[in-house]
Amino acid sequence: MGKSPAFQFYPQDFISDLNVQVMPTEAIGAYILLLCHDWIEGGIPDDDRILAIITKTGDGWVNIKEHLFNTCSPLFKKRGNRYYNARLNKERQKQLAYRKAKSEAGKASVKARRARASKAKKSLNEKEHLLNSVQTNFNSSSSSSSSDTLIGEKGPIQAFEAQFGERESEIASALRGVNKITMNQPFMQGVAILADAGLQVGEIVEAYKTFLEEKRKDPDRYGRYSVRGFANNIDQFLSVKKSREGTKVKCKKCGKTETKSRYTQRLCPLCQGEWEVLEK
Repeated sequence: MGKSPAFQFYPQDFISDLNVQVMPTEAIGAYILLLCHDWIEGGIPDDDRILAIITKTGDGWVNIKEHLFNTCSPLFKKRGNRYYNARLNKERQKQLAYRKAKSEAGKASVKARRARASKAKKSLNEKEHLLNSVQTNFNSSSSSSSSDTLIGEKGPIQAFEAQFGERESEIASALRGVNKITMNQPFMQGVAILADAGLQVGEIVEAYKTFLEEKRKDPDRYGRYSVRGFANNIDQFLSVKKSREGTKVKCKKCGKTETKSRYTQRLCPLCQGEWEVLEK
């Protein structure tokens, strides 16, 4: 773990220290320079010649040293062949502990994300396997030469329910109630996606109706969309429906109310007042 380039400096603690209060200005400057050197190098050397160079005090170092090392409460204490500032060393240990904790938390987060991704991938692979398995059963049970099996046929519905469960079956039945859909691979994949979308079945149905309407209006854009294509873009059709429902607004100046299909901040035509949104 690399060295931290900075340490916390507490002005109130610094200027209220009795040692600092009795120091001449030159000694305070030397003290700060030694703190910086201590932080960078992990202590200061026990060598007056080098300390005079670090503090830029020259021959005056002898007098300044008295304020830093020979007081009742020395600002630097010796350990081995180096001096250390106790408060600075405490800050160093706090930073090391914090950085270690952050590093461990980051590693744990990466590990958790990888575990979730692995679980999701496994779930997706299992679901794809089920889709392929169900499709094979549907194709073999159909007397038609087409690979599509109608959702209304008894065998495929029972197989679908057995493989995927109640929610998928409920969504499939709801979509069938809106449109005669074929139970093929894109359909089953779309239902599986919708089941994981966290939406109410009613919301899915309303969005699907909007999708079918948009598909009729713009076949060049949506003509090739299957249920899987709808499921992958369901947010788009939910937002289209919401924008059509309109937004009720009221003029702040004259009180005129209006329902705007696409609410903007355009001014009221009667008095040029601003609109206020009442409900969405």
